Amino acid sequence: DLPKSMSGEIPYPLTNEVQQLEPLSSRGNGAYGNEVEGTPYLFRTREGTYGLMKLHQPGGFPYPSVKAKVQYFVDNLKEAADSAKLSQQPQTTSGFTLEISPKDVWKTKVRVLAIGTHDEQPQQWWDGKGKLIKDFSMDWKIGTDGVSGPHSRWRRVIVHVPDLPAGARVSWHIDGATAAAGAIINNNSYGADGYYSRYFNIDDKKRSFAVRVGVASGEWKTVVSGSPGGATGSNSGHSVIFSRAEPSNKGCKLIYTHNIAKQDYRIVAIDQQGKRHPQTGYGGVSAGSIFQSKATFPSLEPAKIERLELQVRDYEWITFDKLPVQQGENQNLPSATSEIATWTPPVTPDPVAIRKEAREDAIQGHYEVALAKRLWYHNNVLSIQSSQSGVRLSFALSEWLELGEEYPPALAKMKEIRNSLEEKIRDPAADRVRFADFQEFKSFYETLREYDRTVQLFRWLDETEPEDAQRIFRLVRKSLIREKAYQLYGKYIDANGGVDKHYESYRQLIDSAAKSKHADMLTRYAQRTIVRDVAQSVEVLVQLDRQDDAVEAARRAMELLKDEQELVKRLKSQLRQLLKADL
Repeated sequence: DLPKSMSGEIPYPLTNEVQQLEPLSSRGNGAYGNEVEGTPYLFRTREGTYGLMKLHQPGGFPYPSVKAKVQYFVDNLKEAADSAKLSQQPQTTSGFTLEISPKDVWKTKVRVLAIGTHDEQPQQWWDGKGKLIKDFSMDWKIGTDGVSGPHSRWRRVIVHVPDLPAGARVSWHIDGATAAAGAIINNNSYGADGYYSRYFNIDDKKRSFAVRVGVASGEWKTVVSGSPGGATGSNSGHSVIFSRAEPSNKGCKLIYTHNIAKQDYRIVAIDQQGKRHPQTGYGGVSAGSIFQSKATFPSLEPAKIERLELQVRDYEWITFDKLPVQQGENQNLPSATSEIATWTPPVTPDPVAIRKEAREDAIQGHYEVALAKRLWYHNNVLSIQSSQSGVRLSFALSEWLELGEEYPPALAKMKEIRNSLEEKIRDPAADRVRFADFQEFKSFYETLREYDRTVQLFRWLDETEPEDAQRIFRLVRKSLIREKAYQLYGKYIDANGGVDKHYESYRQLIDSAAKSKHADMLTRYAQRTIVRDVAQSVEVLVQLDRQDDAVEAARRAMELLKDEQELVKRLKSQLRQLLKADL
């Protein structure tokens, strides 16, 4: 019944007896798809059909009536079941409820429809197993001309994503391609009837590639709010610049520049009556990590826009790996998404140059080599250039995350290092927690936007090793405020909120700036830092109902900075908002 339910012949949900249920020996091994929550299980029905599900309740099996959700169903799942070596003695349980949300049905039907040669005669098409497709009837033509690549070999690929939820958007990528551009199927617009096609350049030595298909259909989340002609950012890392709205034929339009690369996004305009107007039409250009998009709002005059909201939602992904570059080649293909290439650094390595090469390798689709260089840079740079310590835990980790979003093994490696750092910090045999270890741990977690984990570990340190916590505190101040852990923060500041220490650090930065060729830049950084640090301390004191201490901390800061009136003016503006009083 499972294939029938997935094809829509019978309704969801359904309840059937599952004859046999086994944990998948390797997560996702032999079957298409990415990791899901919980433990993936292969199951076999009495009719001999196969499926893949995840448990909603960890440890539920073999209890009766365990809730399970089918993740997807693909033609080669029998091969996956065979490779997992399901036992000959089935463990039987009854009452499994197979729940498939309507918004997840697309996962059961998405297919790589065809792979083909490009600008070669005769034109050939084959399927995901390398089998020749005869009499392929779809018309195919280039949508974007003038695309070039470094290799001589070009291929075509057609993906079918039918039965999408209402309002869903599709994003898809070709792992292993060094250049790609869109194509049109049957003279329809791109994506019509769920058909998507591209032609792409690929290294002549590669035998396989992968296609990742993502669908965004969830709830929209507002991350930034602003006005036409303004610029703003958020704590989540989203930034946007809005142009002024201009009249169009049936309403108005504007351009917005942003840094959202891995999520679906849109602009919603709110008019003076509070009515919401989602943008219509998409399109734009990009350069590196900067994206520029156009939004159109029919029946809305520019002067009636009260504010604008930038909204995002996440994609859900399915990966088709080991797709053959050649027709007829389908045996023992290397994975396009799980290899780490062997790379040897030069005799006299330049860490800065190697980091730059890693970025370029990722852009060209050489993900395995890019990861190898990232790992080398992270593990070796400090022994060669200690001045790279700040870059190593900031820009370099951000670039590593960008690689991980395109190439899953890179993200897995980041998480592996993150976990090992936490284990090292929690090791009961260690004499003390090293400042550098906690700093690196914090940098990994916050690059991955797992801010709460930094607070969790510091809370454990506060309970078990308060002396270490005192040394580490300055690393976690921002994290504690982000997670509103004011009581914990308050244990580590004095009556005036640590203002004297902030001022001491400020003076050290100013003295260093005076000796540097980048004096102006470092001075501005020092000024931003003390305004932020004092404001954070006052915010904590206010949240702890220590209003008198908060006022005293504010006055102390302005007394210490009295000779820098412009800086005092900026600081006073922020503190008035926190204290809701004049100073």
